[in-house]
Amino acid sequence: MTVKNYLLQLHIYLGLFCTPYLLIFAISSLSFNHLSLKEEFTPVKSESLAIALNKESFNTPRELGEALRDSLQLMGWFIPWESNIDSSGFLVNVRNLGRDFRMTGTWGIPEIEFTTNSTRFISRLKGLHGLHEEIPGAPWWINGWGLYQDLTVYSLLFWALSGIYLCWVSKTRSKSSAFWLIGSLSMSLILMTYLWLAG
Repeated sequence: MTVKNYLLQLHIYLGLFCTPYLLIFAISSLSFNHLSLKEEFTPVKSESLAIALNKESFNTPRELGEALRDSLQLMGWFIPWESNIDSSGFLVNVRNLGRDFRMTGTWGIPEIEFTTNSTRFISRLKGLHGLHEEIPGAPWWINGWGLYQDLTVYSLLFWALSGIYLCWVSKTRSKSSAFWLIGSLSMSLILMTYLWLAG
């Protein structure tokens, strides 16, 4: 197998490997351009859970939120700007890409109000758009998304460079292909230079 044929096969399979991420990238980008697709939460259920908490055991909302998250085996990040503790009670919030968990309670009463909210499907895709860190409490196959995302970025870089090479060595290459390549590259460089200087 020649180098050209090897690159062509690799180019095809890398394209298939990157396709799921590119589809998510394209669809989730719609939420940035259309305000009607902004993140919203829909209540799913609300229940009371028998949990006894001692105020003296927690110095910060984060300590309480992470303790509740781990004890209830929830998956998600603690949200500090939506959580607080005062002398009478508490409110803590834990969120992942698809669910929002809100827990409220009063000190001295051995139960909490546990509310689960659901996000839109487009919001979940938007979260995958830039997910690079591990989700606390998530299984390995979910946290493996960040690795897949990194591999996709490097694959796309190789995909682009090998595509240029294959186009260059192709016997059917037209003169207009060089025009489109140089033109698009020039426009990208001009735009990035302008944003760098203006910004």
